[in-house]
Amino acid sequence: MADNKKWFKVWTSLLTDPEFDDIPNQAIGAWVRLGALIAQHGENGLITVSKQQLLKRTNLTESELNNITPSLSQINVEIKNSDNGTCFVSFKQWAKYQTDWNSYERLKKFRKSQMITKHETVQDKTKTKTKTKEEEKNNNIYNQVILFLNEKANTFYKPTTKTTQNLIKVRMNEGFTLENFKKVIEKKVLDWGKDPKMIKFLRPETLFGTKFESYLNEPEADDWKDYHAGT
Repeated sequence: MADNKKWFKVWTSLLTDPEFDDIPNQAIGAWVRLGALIAQHGENGLITVSKQQLLKRTNLTESELNNITPSLSQINVEIKNSDNGTCFVSFKQWAKYQTDWNSYERLKKFRKSQMITKHETVQDKTKTKTKTKEEEKNNNIYNQVILFLNEKANTFYKPTTKTTQNLIKVRMNEGFTLENFKKVIEKKVLDWGKDPKMIKFLRPETLFGTKFESYLNEPEADDWKDYHAGT
């Protein structure tokens, strides 16, 4: 903002600012005059003024103003005309040229950090939401696997036991499905369920351990009969 409405600052960086490349001097002169007008009578880069006053303050004819309006737009100055002869003038980068440079840079850095923080917050929320959905899905599978085991083997294992969950999760990460777990349970219950020496191995650490794939690919109980009959 201008200092006590006495100044419109033209930074020396204007000479190297790419936004001002190829802007005709008449448009730059109007830019300075409009800036002074806003600094004195406007607020935060905005002013409403009559068309007559606008032409008088910029020392331009209506035709000249119309001709340089596209150039002013290139340097972020917009002039909009209303039906009642009023003009709305806005400097879209007022803070860039009128705020103390150090303050402006600090403000830019702050806004950038806010945007980064907001972006990271959105990412964190997305990750948390995804993680929550994955955990819900896994917990559902843990429950179904252990419930099936308890029903078939007449056991009382808990689906919340971390060791059991880890065993199931490792097998899931290897690509095995809920149906695979059920199949292994069914096979080993038939195989060990009536064997006093083996029934104790109808437990998660044995069934879902490193031999899981071997158990899964063992012949069905009826297949065993056919297999032995053919040997």
